[in-house]
Amino acid sequence: MDGTIIHRGHFGICYQATSAAFLGRTEPRTVRLLPDGTVLNDRAIQKIRAGERGWQYAAALLENFGAAPPSVEERTEWLASWLARLTRRLRHSGNYKYAWAIARDARRLLPASLPYPKPGGLPNGPPVPSLRINLDSKP
Repeated sequence: MDGTIIHRGHFGICYQATSAAFLGRTEPRTVRLLPDGTVLNDRAIQKIRAGERGWQYAAALLENFGAAPPSVEERTEWLASWLARLTRRLRHSGNYKYAWAIARDARRLLPASLPYPKPGGLPNGPPVPSLRINLDSKP
């Protein structure tokens, strides 16, 4: 809450130890952080928008941080208003992707592994910067 450095995730050291094929990264995207630094995932947001099963649970995540209870008829407007007030956008550079062959013979079907990432960045790539955010400031 005070601008402490946030850990950006893991590098898959256990995956590397099992000789998983490293396939690169998933697509970069923007995530929404709640006031406590947890991610409000896109699926939860979509459930509220569309009124899909479980939308009340997803809405309760925002209510826990001060959002008024939503009305069924005005979910979309409610969501837009409270997302702007309670969440902060953060650009995520993508997760690391690994794959394993289930059967030994299937290993030849996997793409060739890229060099494994290590703390500090990918081999021959730019370093991974530390991320410092202030969760107490307004979005």
